Amino acid sequence: EMYKGKHVKFSSPAMAWGKEREPEALAAFQKLTAPDLHTVPVGMVRHFKYDWLAASLDGVAVTDKKIINVEFKCPWRAKMPRHVDEVRLTYVIQCQIQMLCFGPQETILFYYHPELGTAGFHLEADEEIQTLLVELCIKFREAVETDATFQDDSLWKQKLKPLLVDYFDS
Repeated sequence: EMYKGKHVKFSSPAMAWGKEREPEALAAFQKLTAPDLHTVPVGMVRHFKYDWLAASLDGVAVTDKKIINVEFKCPWRAKMPRHVDEVRLTYVIQCQIQMLCFGPQETILFYYHPELGTAGFHLEADEEIQTLLVELCIKFREAVETDATFQDDSLWKQKLKPLLVDYFDS
């Protein structure tokens, strides 16, 4: 949301639709998980070392023993995933960055659609994926700061994407 010190907002009809349904998603999530989990909103958190790296969390689920990140997805036109290998890689990346910035080592990725129902997936932090994501973010940030074109996708193709694909197999 920040580019060269300026706030940049991006929105689409699908994003607006999903954002409008997040309270419904939260209610559905709480109905399914209560009384075991208490869910609270969080907002944006910055990484402790890289202050330019931040993540916006939909919430955290709190138990008497741990804190778990919660990410809501309210698909507009997409089908509802029924298995973890149907989850978009971009969502896995988002959740890995959230865990990296906030700290808890697990995320519940919760899908909600008023007509299609719900689906929930448990994602765990992966240090190797997170390290590569930071490396990729650093390269991207350097390109932005120098007005260079970011074209180095070898890190993505050769290292990160295969790890993410393997992530679902483990």
